[in-house]
Amino acid sequence: MEKLKSRVNLYFFLISILSFIVVFFHIIKLDVRLGISDIFYLKFLFQIIVFTSTIFTVTLLPTYPIFFVIFKDKEFKLLEKLNLTIVSNLSFYILVGYLGYIIGVPITALFFYVVLFIFFFSITIYIIMAEYKHRKYIFLKPQSYIHGDIKILKQVPIYLKSNQ
Repeated sequence: MEKLKSRVNLYFFLISILSFIVVFFHIIKLDVRLGISDIFYLKFLFQIIVFTSTIFTVTLLPTYPIFFVIFKDKEFKLLEKLNLTIVSNLSFYILVGYLGYIIGVPITALFFYVVLFIFFFSITIYIIMAEYKHRKYIFLKPQSYIHGDIKILKQVPIYLKSNQ
C-alpha cells in the first residue's frame, strides 16, 4: 500500500512539472511563435491542454505537497485535504498579489508563475531533504516490500474507499 502511495506522489510531481511547462509555453506565447494558432485543431488542442494545466496549477499547486506529503499522517480525509489545499492556494495567490503590489513589481502572469515555481520547488526540495535526513522515503523513492505487485493492485479499491 505504501508503494502505491509513494508512486502517486511521484506521478503527481511529474504531472506538476508537465503542467509548469505547458503554462510557461502559454505565457511566452509559444503557440503563436510556432504557428499553432493558425491551425484550428492544433490551436483547439493546445488551448484544452493549457486550460487543464492551468486549472491543475491554480487549484493544487504549490501547497499540495504540504497537505498530501508533509501532513500525510494527520487524520484528514481526502476531501478535507483537497479543500485545505485549494483554500491555501487561493490565499497564497492573494498574498503574492498584495506583496507584488507593495514591492512595486508589475503583477503579470510571469510574476505569478515565477513565484509559484520558486515556492513549489522549495517545498519539494524541503521534502526530499527531510526524506534523506530521516531515511523515510515517501515522495520519490518507494520502500522495499515483501508483498508482490499483484497484492498491491488488489488493495487499490480498498485504498480508494478508505480515502473518501
